[in-house]
Amino acid sequence: MLTFEQLHARVEGAASGLAAEGFTTGDVLSIHMANHPDFFTAMLAAIKLGGTVSPSNPVYTARELRHQITDSGATYALTSAELLPVVSEATRDTAVDKVYVLGSNAAWLDHLAQGTATAMVNPKTHLAVLPYSSGTTGLPKGVMLSHYNITSNICQYSDCPELNTWSADCRVLGVLPFFHIYGMVIVGMCPLYRGIPVVTMSKFEPVAFLTALQDHKITRAYVVPPIVLFMTKHPMVNDYNLSKGGVSAGPVV
Repeated sequence: MLTFEQLHARVEGAASGLAAEGFTTGDVLSIHMANHPDFFTAMLAAIKLGGTVSPSNPVYTARELRHQITDSGATYALTSAELLPVVSEATRDTAVDKVYVLGSNAAWLDHLAQGTATAMVNPKTHLAVLPYSSGTTGLPKGVMLSHYNITSNICQYSDCPELNTWSADCRVLGVLPFFHIYGMVIVGMCPLYRGIPVVTMSKFEPVAFLTALQDHKITRAYVVPPIVLFMTKHPMVNDYNLSKGGVSAGPVV
């Protein structure tokens, strides 16, 4: 559990640590992991230093990941212990010479901030995030998003009168994948912008999902159609009290 103050300190520390590792303006950080609070710690730290983040699908094979890593020009990579074998194989003989593992050698995530300077970039042209398409018509392609693209999208959604129903008691469930732009911006960044807590789930699992909705009094959940069908048809849903949070589904992906 992280407070907003702790997250800010963690981002500052991660930026300081990354800078000490040589990460600088123009470098690309590959993030290959399931949903985790430190996805945003690493993302914001890299962007703060003028770098670019290229998040990838955690179910990728090494061959699929290798394409994104080489195409994006990544030189640093962050992953989790369970996905390290895939990342190690994917980064072999590439420009990536530093692979960090959460809870292991990613000590820069806990680095003490030393007044890390923010890189001076042009927010309208500087590349902040480089997610990849699904590749339905060929190999996945990088989608070049500037700082301005991301912040504009946050403002479009967060400040739209028809959607601006955020309140102090809002709770968002982060079950959609953060590597996808929908999960990254709408599920993750928008609540951060509005000061709304996000309960992070690494993947959908029925009992854990329903327990999170009930125990954390989730008020807004962004889900895919199969989860909607599960919620409307599975009898186990009746075993949980989902009324306290007043759950309302966000736009369905």
